[in-house]
Amino acid sequence: MACCKLGEDEKVSSEELYLKYRDYAWHRNEYVRPSNDFKAAMELAGFKTTHPHNKVIYHGIRLLTDKELGVEDDFLS
Repeated sequence: MACCKLGEDEKVSSEELYLKYRDYAWHRNEYVRPSNDFKAAMELAGFKTTHPHNKVIYHGIRLLTDKELGVEDDFLS
């Protein structure tokens, strides 16, 4: 996925990552895995999780910011 950065110190919430993945696949008319299947695929790919404060965090990956993607906020422009 071109919207992610991999690295030892990177992390992202599972919810945020899954929503981005779902949007990515849907806009490309691709099959959208159910969340439990997505989780299994992430684990198979080697991503570890932690569970702070009843959330799931993937380690080794994060979403790029709009600035990193070159997206400008033109709300008031």
